Amino acid sequence: MAVEQSGSGVPIVFLHAFPLARAMWLPQAPIARNFRVMSIDLPGFGESPAGPATMKMEETARGVLRTLDERGITQPAIFVGLSMGGYILLQILRLSPQRVRAAVLTSTRSGVDSSETKEKRAENIALVESKGVAALADKMIPALLGETTRQAHPEIADNVRAMITAQPASAVSAALRGMAERADTTPVLAGVACPALVVAGEEDTLIKAAEMEEMAKKIPKGEFQLIEKAGHLLSLEAPERFNDVFLHFLKRRVL
Repeated sequence: MAVEQSGSGVPIVFLHAFPLARAMWLPQAPIARNFRVMSIDLPGFGESPAGPATMKMEETARGVLRTLDERGITQPAIFVGLSMGGYILLQILRLSPQRVRAAVLTSTRSGVDSSETKEKRAENIALVESKGVAALADKMIPALLGETTRQAHPEIADNVRAMITAQPASAVSAALRGMAERADTTPVLAGVACPALVVAGEEDTLIKAAEMEEMAKKIPKGEFQLIEKAGHLLSLEAPERFNDVFLHFLKRRVL
């Protein structure tokens, strides 16, 4: 997997959302002043080579850990996963909890897709295969970004659209299949021993803040933070607020 790395110190690993790439974490670049920051392109996305026809969350989690091993990151790292990246982080917590010093679960859920959501993923695969990734971008952006962002910061919507349309249709379809088939990781939550921060956007219509708050309560050392006036991609929509919340969590609970 392709990796962008900067800084030195305690490693922080960023796992991106669907259907974006590691470039979505550029607003978090200031964090690298005090940490070794690694942003990973998941299989087929960004600069990573194509993966299998179905991007299984468990196998992708194993691939992330192999990627860290290849770069000499064997000590416990701080992991940040947003949306699909959160699904992969939950698998890492299941497979190798000793590799996680702290977990930041953002705009994600531990439960499986509902029947309705699986149907929507199948519709999106058909859309991508018939009309291309640009058609999916047009469909998804109103759900990915909060109302405040769409109205006040159209440049963010333009940036997200450009990032989505740069992704190969094969990777997008593979990820949709993998997310639809993913296992329930809710039983993992009670066994998470490390500090965990669960962050939700107030205007997220894909995963409601109340659902994420309930997830945080199931983690022994979990805590919940709400980012106001932001939607699903809150780290892009409200980067200063997200960075402050993240660093405050690290200072209080991890470092």
